[in-house]
Amino acid sequence: MEQRPPELEQARQQLDIALVYAPDDPQLWTTLAELELAAGDPIAARRAVARALALGPTYAPARAIDDQLRDARLAGRQQRKATTRSEPRRPPKE
Repeated sequence: MEQRPPELEQARQQLDIALVYAPDDPQLWTTLAELELAAGDPIAARRAVARALALGPTYAPARAIDDQLRDARLAGRQQRKATTRSEPRRPPKE
């Protein structure tokens, strides 16, 4: 597993503490999603933003990150489809 830069790790620790005291704060969960994106973990970012939206469905910053993640996921799917289509078909093995 890739190690996070010390600043991100320290921020994560502070967020973990804040979430103990305010687990229903969509802003904290959104900040965690941003941190996970910065750390290169879109799966963890999706989990955090999903929690933020469950707590505050109209919270604009969480919706923006959710849109960003959805757009990235769709772009990845389209890229995989394009790559698959461009690969030559192999004849069946006999």
